[in-house]
Amino acid sequence: MGHFDGSATNQVALVGVYQECSGKKGRFILIIDQSAGRPAKIRFVDAVETDRQFGALGKGKDNTLVEFGRMECDVYSVLKWNRKNRKFEWQRAPNEE
Repeated sequence: MGHFDGSATNQVALVGVYQECSGKKGRFILIIDQSAGRPAKIRFVDAVETDRQFGALGKGKDNTLVEFGRMECDVYSVLKWNRKNRKFEWQRAPNEE
C-alpha cells in the first residue's frame, strides 16, 4: 500500500500469475485506488506472457514500484508515475544499462 502517484489516495499494488485456457502463462501487475467510501478503481494493469510463474513487488525510492520477474535480485523492472504524462510508466532499471 502506498501513494504511488503522489496523490493523497491510498493505492494497493499487487502482482500475480495467470494461465489462460489456451495454456499461455504469464504474470501481471495491478494498481488500484482504494478511497474510503468509494468503489476501488483500477489505475494501472500490465501483463506479460512468460513461462516463469513467479512475480514479486517491492517499494522503491520516490514512490516507485520494483517488480521482480525472477528469483535473482538483480533482475527487475521499475514502475514510476510520470507527472507530465499523467500515467504510470516503466523506467529503465540499472541492470539494463
